[in-house]
Amino acid sequence: ASKITGLADNDPVATWEDSSPANNDVAQGTGSLQPLYILNAYNGKPCLRFDGSDDFIKALFTLNVPFQVFAVIKQIGWTNSDHLLAGGADDNWSISQSGSSPTIKQWNGVAAGNNENNLAGGSWAILECNMPAAGAGSNSTRVNQSAATVNGGNSSLARGGITVGSHPA
Repeated sequence: ASKITGLADNDPVATWEDSSPANNDVAQGTGSLQPLYILNAYNGKPCLRFDGSDDFIKALFTLNVPFQVFAVIKQIGWTNSDHLLAGGADDNWSISQSGSSPTIKQWNGVAAGNNENNLAGGSWAILECNMPAAGAGSNSTRVNQSAATVNGGNSSLARGGITVGSHPA
């Protein structure tokens, strides 16, 4: 979020530009579904704040395996099965809330697994998800550099794009 320019505190975010040469921007065209840009959210750094109900931004570029996703998150509320991150239109990859406590689960297109319970509700955390190429090992999820929890296997499915925020219905 620190690369976003031209926004004031609490402004809605229509586009979050990819800072890599790939130009894989994420966007939300509907104003009521846009997250807010928050200045000085964590150690003087900005963040995007999603309302936990229907705010999300997404892209439909192809996310091929292998890939890694890193996110700095602060989960304020908790609802079983709500997504934090998800793949594109076919939703064949996701990180979601699991159960009634701060536990996350990674869905890899083949099987659900990877329950990781080191995510403390209301606290900032670093989330790392790894999806290796098919046949090259198991996908893994780590919170705050904990020992990785793994799910036995992965698939060669393209992951579609990516959705950040509440999972759209």
